[in-house]
Formats: sequence, C-alpha cells, structure tokens
Amino acid sequence: MIYIDNLKFYEYYGYAAHMISDVSVDDLHRFAKENNIHRRFYHSSRKHPHYDIIAENYNRAIKGGAKVVTSKEIIRILRNARC
Repeated sequence: MIYIDNLKFYEYYGYAAHMISDVSVDDLHRFAKENNIHRRFYHSSRKHPHYDIIAENYNRAIKGGAKVVTSKEIIRILRNARC
C-alpha cells in the first residue's frame, strides 16, 4: 500500500507531503513512475525511504491510490514496514 500524509509548509518546497510504501522501495518507485512523480523527490534514507510530494503532485498521488494518513501514522507504518 502507498501512503501519503497531509500537506504542510516547508521552507524549501513550500507545501509538501511524504509518500511511503509498506511493501517495498520498488513498490514506491513503481507508484511514483506510474503517477509521473519525478525520482528527484525520492529520499533514500535507510530507515525512512520516502518521496517528498510537492503540492502539484499531491492530488495526482491520491487519485493514483495513495491512502491519506497522519504524519504520526507515516512514522508508525515506516517502523513496521517490510521494506
């Protein structure tokens, strides 16, 4: 499953969210590619691999099937993820 948290304001990006997978990094990349989200937004942190989703990609990710969760849920999911 792909998850995304709510948009928040960040100085560097403006409004952005985090997108993760609880299945695998490959699943995350596949979803991003299918929804035209550029790889430059990927952060390869070993513990917390994710995409930063800027406002213009947010609705695209949701329409593509990403489930909206809270930021706290993102952390919980990452801690329990298989990837």
